[in-house]
Amino acid sequence: MRRRRSRVGKGDLPDDLRRRLLAACPPARLRLTIPDPDRVRGMKVLRSVLGLDLASAGAVFEQVRAGGYTGTPPEIALLARVLARSGVPAEVR
Repeated sequence: MRRRRSRVGKGDLPDDLRRRLLAACPPARLRLTIPDPDRVRGMKVLRSVLGLDLASAGAVFEQVRAGGYTGTPPEIALLARVLARSGVPAEVR
């Protein structure tokens, strides 16, 4: 999985710490709770939170939409909260 910019702390979550978090607890999955969410809003959130370019945000949005986007529980909880606040209902699985 690609290294992500963390908005929870300062800067990037170091890869070794992220690997340890994933080893200690299983990855969480981000799932949209409505069938046809606002793609533009969702991509805007992903670009902002994850620091992605437009093409990457589109690809990640499709992963989220398909139920295949995973990360550490805190990463996914943050994304779900920010997406929901922006009008794109999401949940952690």
